[in-house]
Amino acid sequence: LYFRAAELYGRHGRSEADLRLAASLAHTARQILPDNRDIRRLQLSTAIEVTPAAGRVAVLAGCSIDDVNDLLVDAVGHERWMVAVVACAQLAAAGTSDLLRESAPQLSPLALATRSADRRIRIAAIEAIGRLAAQTPYPGSSDVLVALDYFVRSKGARRAIVADVREQHARNVAGLLATQGIEAEIATDDRTLFELATTMPDCELILIQMTLVEPAASSNLARLRQDARTAMIPIGILASSDKVDRAEAIARRHPRTLAFVDAPIEAAAARAVAATASLGNGEQLTAADRLQQAQFAFDWLLAADDAVVSVDQWRSLEDAIASAVYVPSLSGKAVALLSRTGTATSQRLLIEIANNAVQPLAVRQAAVAALGESLVDFGTLLTTTEIAAQYDRYNSSQQTSREEQQLFAAILDQIELRAASDAPTSTAGSVPR
Repeated sequence: LYFRAAELYGRHGRSEADLRLAASLAHTARQILPDNRDIRRLQLSTAIEVTPAAGRVAVLAGCSIDDVNDLLVDAVGHERWMVAVVACAQLAAAGTSDLLRESAPQLSPLALATRSADRRIRIAAIEAIGRLAAQTPYPGSSDVLVALDYFVRSKGARRAIVADVREQHARNVAGLLATQGIEAEIATDDRTLFELATTMPDCELILIQMTLVEPAASSNLARLRQDARTAMIPIGILASSDKVDRAEAIARRHPRTLAFVDAPIEAAAARAVAATASLGNGEQLTAADRLQQAQFAFDWLLAADDAVVSVDQWRSLEDAIASAVYVPSLSGKAVALLSRTGTATSQRLLIEIANNAVQPLAVRQAAVAALGESLVDFGTLLTTTEIAAQYDRYNSSQQTSREEQQLFAAILDQIELRAASDAPTSTAGSVPR
């Protein structure tokens, strides 16, 4: 019963009927051998997948924490995202923050799940860890921040990477992708390709010319497939007609990879986009899904305790946070987090946002408040030239709206308040306004 159920459950391209039969067989097997761990794990996995969404967590209601941890490890290893997500939710509901430390110095199953190639599993593990509300660092806490750094960079856009040593040719391909509603970044070497791919959560497609595949014996492809952030991104190898057979042979050695004849026409780009999208097998999220994950990541960070996230770690996130300040649905959250990084760059950016008339008034006001928090916590990190420029901006704002003048004045109030606390008995050096 067990081996037949396992064969059906693991079958490539299994049908709904296969799944339901596997669940039935596994259920019967568990009735016969209820204490067998392998049978119990298979029965729980199949039961979760055949149960409607609203009832999936209830499948694990009577399970021990050890059983759920075991199920999570197995689900992550076999990329069973639905089972992993349910296991994470159950651990968050039934466990405590001790779950994150009891395997020390090894990582807990939840911390390991933040390294999964499937971003749905990563986000579920991060959510569970947040709900457990650890008050001190734990093994793998830095991995959580690495995952969050990746998620907060999403803009909810459709993007791609075109890698080719010939920059102009790459730009031509990028132009063809634009006709399909996809904005492409250019990489002309191995290093740039990997850096872009691992910091671009909105990437839906990577197109690599054979010139960047063959010389390295396809090591570029292997590297992309080994990193959790890029493992599931569909890849297309572009080759001339006389090399397409070689490209197809390379593509067969790597999952979610196809070969295409490099043709400078819109129809070729459309075929590449459609064909590689099918490689996701439903694992590729929409732009809206990715934006929702970014919003969740920001909310998680906003709720994070400074005892868990150190100042140095906040600063490591600064670039990712700053990349979202001009994304309408993320700007308010990004501005609030910039108060925690405590750098001259973040204080300068907060002033820039507060001065920017294009930004919504609420975001500009939030930037002033965040600047005040940063000044209180870290002191004034701005140069005297930058401060003087803000006074000049205020003094020349008579022709602007009252709201503008109030914002400019509020920035100076925050700066002067910090200056007063640093030198409470001295007024020397103040600039009149």
